[in-house]
Amino acid sequence: MALGENKADLARRLSQQLIVQAPNNKIITVSGGFSNEEQAESSSPDINTEELEAHHEESDTRMILHCVKSRASGIVVAAHDTDVFILLLTYFEKMSCPKIWMKAGTSKKQKYIPIHTIAAHLDNSLLGSLPFFIIIIKIIIIIIIIQNTDICTL
Repeated sequence: MALGENKADLARRLSQQLIVQAPNNKIITVSGGFSNEEQAESSSPDINTEELEAHHEESDTRMILHCVKSRASGIVVAAHDTDVFILLLTYFEKMSCPKIWMKAGTSKKQKYIPIHTIAAHLDNSLLGSLPFFIIIIKIIIIIIIIQNTDICTL
């Protein structure tokens, strides 16, 4: 079996087990890990997973879609990526869920970042500009790495 097939098989098994093993008091929604890349499934039959089906190369944007479509009173997004943090802040106003946390940190020292609290303290016009600032910062970092330059000399 090729490496790609092994990864796809592992993703399918993990996705299925996440749904089957979901605690009774939690709703788990999974997408992208099935033979149909656009398929989404939920541990709750009350969730309309058809509206969550989409083709996204990046799981970051798929997570945001799930948050925007969710009718839950609270959501925890498990991610270790600053892009997800920025996207959650940027699209928070489009989410009907009043409380969203981003689970970050390590398995020994987990942190729950209250996206709703941070968004409440930021100007809406700033929130829409965050992704552009991140792109500019990443470009500057790439230039520094390529040129092996001190940031002060730019």
